Amino acid sequence: MLKCHLRSHPNRRSSPQLGRVLQLISLIQHVYRMHISTLLLPTVYVSLLYGVSACSGDTTGPKHPLTPAQAYWSLKLNQHAVTLALTAPVNTIQLNATPLNVDGTPISGIGPVHYASSSPILIHVDSTGFVTAQGLTNQQFVVASLYDSNQNITHVDTCFFSVTAIAPNARLAGFSIQPVNGDSARRSINSQSNAVKGARIYAVVARAKDSSSAVYNSFFSYFYSRNRNIAAIDARAGFVYGLKEGSTTLYAQTWAYGVAALDSLQFEITPALATGIQILPVIPTGSSTPTLTFWPQVVTVGVGATVVWQQFSRTIPIDVVFDDPTNVDSIADSYTFFGFSFGSGNMSQWVYDTVGIDRLGKLVNEWYKINFPQLTNPCFNEDHGRCGNRWRSFPVAGIYHYHSTVQPASGTVVVK
Repeated sequence: MLKCHLRSHPNRRSSPQLGRVLQLISLIQHVYRMHISTLLLPTVYVSLLYGVSACSGDTTGPKHPLTPAQAYWSLKLNQHAVTLALTAPVNTIQLNATPLNVDGTPISGIGPVHYASSSPILIHVDSTGFVTAQGLTNQQFVVASLYDSNQNITHVDTCFFSVTAIAPNARLAGFSIQPVNGDSARRSINSQSNAVKGARIYAVVARAKDSSSAVYNSFFSYFYSRNRNIAAIDARAGFVYGLKEGSTTLYAQTWAYGVAALDSLQFEITPALATGIQILPVIPTGSSTPTLTFWPQVVTVGVGATVVWQQFSRTIPIDVVFDDPTNVDSIADSYTFFGFSFGSGNMSQWVYDTVGIDRLGKLVNEWYKINFPQLTNPCFNEDHGRCGNRWRSFPVAGIYHYHSTVQPASGTVVVK
């Protein structure tokens, strides 16, 4: 859950300030569906409501030494995505916020929990966390906050609400976020073409059925990740953003007209399936003659990955010779639109040259100029002319050392 060091404002319960809060909320709540905004909006709301004067590192720390079991680490609500109706008995829900230590164990002896609604007219919450639906909505929320005076820290958690006029006759009976047949919860760190670290690589989809096994649509979900250092997830949309290789558990929960459901998914992020190695000119210390080097010298990719060596020198040649080229394969199977091969194994000397391109190479480049005008030199014609790029695929796991016979350059491709 979110952490922010707060100090209570002496007039935090004054109606003028609450009025300003509600006016500001009406301006910012339309962005809360976004990943980052979903995380920040409750903090902004509580900050305005209770009068924040310091955040992040501006804290005096605990007044008394604490053990890890006593340290107030987070605040957790029992529900985060609730669908209510305007008609009883499914127009109310009891929210409960529990303070937790770093191990997720409930702790006691901390001040009372405060509950606040983003729109009291539509979603009313009392001081105990009892919520009553009073108007139709699909974008309101209730924030729970708890301040610990000993640690001088406040944690918050948020529950989002949707309210319909009436509840459907069928009740929620099944809830799942497992992948459909033919898919898996396993993605490369750059599953999307040329995606960078932190790009969206997956979308968790929650599916539900009623008691007759028919598709159930009267719900929405709240998503979260056990380890946000590996994969972050949009709390409302379920989009997953890969941050580093590893495994984590993704969760989705819902509460629809009195029925609560939770499902989890083990998600794995594997090494990149595409990467590039630049061949750059450098001038060694004590010399005035440039040589070429591979950068980065070590790359790590997944099995089946494609690696491109990008030559930037028009005058200095380089080659690539592998210690064992047996499993250094061509990528022709993946790029067959003109029926030419990209070669396999070692790479003979070449320089960056956009002039010496034969008829087929020109045809390829013209095709790219039409379809991808942003590319000034596609260089997809290795065996039919000269250009800057050379491509190889690595279908077998292992460590592939390589070097140049004409330049003092070497490198390694790690495939796992």
